[in-house]
Amino acid sequence: MALILTVTLCVYFMLIKPSLADRAGIRSMDRKTPPPDKDLEEIINVPEFTGRQLPDTVVDPHDTWLLFVEHSEKGGNDRRRNKGKMKKTQHGLPGPAGPPGPQGPPGPPGAVVTKEELLQEFKEMVKEVVEERNRFALQEKCQECSGMEDNLRSPTSLPWALGPYRRLEAGFHCKLKDDMAVDRRSMRELQNFHIPEKDGVFLRGIGLNLTSGLYVAPLTGFYQFSANIHIEHREHQRRRHTRTHDNIRVLICIESLCQNNASLEAVYGLDGNSNIFTMFVSGALYLQALQYISVFVENGSSSPVTIQNGSDFTGILLGM
Repeated sequence: MALILTVTLCVYFMLIKPSLADRAGIRSMDRKTPPPDKDLEEIINVPEFTGRQLPDTVVDPHDTWLLFVEHSEKGGNDRRRNKGKMKKTQHGLPGPAGPPGPQGPPGPPGAVVTKEELLQEFKEMVKEVVEERNRFALQEKCQECSGMEDNLRSPTSLPWALGPYRRLEAGFHCKLKDDMAVDRRSMRELQNFHIPEKDGVFLRGIGLNLTSGLYVAPLTGFYQFSANIHIEHREHQRRRHTRTHDNIRVLICIESLCQNNASLEAVYGLDGNSNIFTMFVSGALYLQALQYISVFVENGSSSPVTIQNGSDFTGILLGM
């Protein structure tokens, strides 16, 4: 046993250890940093075969790895050149669209358009149309009305510029159809009116009885009434002397009670020389709903008079 151990130690020190020492020396001599001015191709490229055998060269793997790391970011592998490509291919192809996200909070409520706003907008449109129509009508009928045309264009001359424009709810304009005689010292209520087919006359709403001459107020409010009465007095020329108290009165009365209720009145004396004259009465009255109004003519002279056809009776609702 001792003999075997002795022989083994002799073989190790004589053969194996010198070989390991030689390899370590060779590796230490060859391990050096490659010159920085040499290119990678000059170091690792093998020269072309010239017909003679190349000498044996020992290549250290560690040096080879250092050369690879130093020159790996040159040429086509430069990261600065391939920065965009790397970003594009970093995560691969885009995948399918994901599921929709949760619904967001509700937004603020939209504008509420009321009927009043729509009506106001419609009135503005009608105003523009009427203004344009009036301008063309003036140009056709009056060649020298440039000043009037400018007034129509200015908003201060238009009626809706003075206040809110409202629709006329009730009104009428009628004329007496036939002549009516009024005896001396008497009063008569005018009847038998009509609305002729002419421009300017109108009837809006309900309440007018043309046969009886009564207008029933449909609403409680303020009304404007007027009357143009044409009177013929033929006996005035036959008599040389007239009494100082002879006169004609025209009244617009409420409920036919001219003495008890408020009324509109005009008086004309018969001391003139004309046998035909016109009496005008106008004013405002406050009526309750369903109250009626009518026109009366009182003859305070000693001779009869005649109310001519074509006499006017007008009324409109001003407001409530």
